[in-house]
Amino acid sequence: TVGVYFYAELSRGADSWQLYRRGETPFAGDELRGVGAGVALRYRTSADERIELRIGLSYTSVENARANLRAEADGLDFDDVRRRTAAKWDEGLGRIAVEGGSEAARIKFYTGLYHALLGRGVASDVDGSYPRHDGTVGRIPAGEDGRPAFCLYNTDAVWGAYWNLTLLWALAYPDYYNDFIRSQLLVYDDAGWLGDGLACSKYVSGVGTNMVSVVMAGAYQCGIRDFDVEKAYEAALKNELAWE
Repeated sequence: TVGVYFYAELSRGADSWQLYRRGETPFAGDELRGVGAGVALRYRTSADERIELRIGLSYTSVENARANLRAEADGLDFDDVRRRTAAKWDEGLGRIAVEGGSEAARIKFYTGLYHALLGRGVASDVDGSYPRHDGTVGRIPAGEDGRPAFCLYNTDAVWGAYWNLTLLWALAYPDYYNDFIRSQLLVYDDAGWLGDGLACSKYVSGVGTNMVSVVMAGAYQCGIRDFDVEKAYEAALKNELAWE
């Protein structure tokens, strides 16, 4: 398992509330911690009133969850976030324009493209903090603008991805491809090996080897090289020759 921290804000305070622990009677105190702890919020609303809950998430701390919320959604309501999210997806999906064919075929194509882009999640915070595979917290180095130089991607492996997914990245999302490689080299720095991926923030090597070396070589051959090429070669060589 991996801990997830959150910070939440309501559009207005609740009229009443009650703490409880799952499977038990309501709790009478003002603070409750541990597995199964929860809170019930009660509102007396008008016919058209909408109560909104904004939540920031982090794998490192409550403070960083709050900072993530401030950086990504400060002052925004649900409709604002929906519009921004739609614009972000329009930009991503719009990098590839498909003409001709049937409407059903085009819908199928863009549905597949949507799923291809959805596969890897950002696990680092806006300040660059991220969960190392050993349970400690690391920090991604800052770029020239003072912000984290890249993001840590913490979802799924890349078995066989060099046959399809990374080709798509190279064609239309080279910035994402480059970030993914820098993320994998961060795993190498922390764990000493390239990994199939990160599962619950843990380094994993499910098949005893991995395909990251091929993914990095493919990026290099495509001219995507805004990463430490020497370190990538070192990691790939160790991955193939130093395993016992």
